Amino acid sequence: MKIESIEALIDWTRQVHLHLAEALAAGQKIQQDERARELLDYLQQHESELAEMVAGFEEQADPKALHTMAYDYEVHTPLEIDHLGNKAYGGMSYDAIAEDVFATHNQIQELYRYLIGRSAIPEQLELLEELSNVEQHETMQLSQQVNRGRDI
Repeated sequence: MKIESIEALIDWTRQVHLHLAEALAAGQKIQQDERARELLDYLQQHESELAEMVAGFEEQADPKALHTMAYDYEVHTPLEIDHLGNKAYGGMSYDAIAEDVFATHNQIQELYRYLIGRSAIPEQLELLEELSNVEQHETMQLSQQVNRGRDI
């Protein structure tokens, strides 16, 4: 997906979370390990909720910020959404699932940090920082839950 505007970035982020949720749900159906299956269920629900949260930014954001261009997007290659559906979460261990999901979240964060560092328009910068903060907060929440699950 070509990310040319902040609106496209939000849509891309929403799609990443939706595709990830779908891949996690598919893995849950065939996962044999109960603890890993519970993790997949939790992560799938969380990713679905996060997709809705991100979509809300399109409705609430300043139109000037949404339609600004993300000129430097080509320098940073965003995660390919189509590859998320190819993940074999059903055969992964608890730790491998968590590691993969966190890697996806880290790539999203890296893209946001990259764009924040190049943003000169105040409305665009504010929106990018809000999106980044949501991603950071949700990733920290995921991390806490995953660590609790490891302790079981």
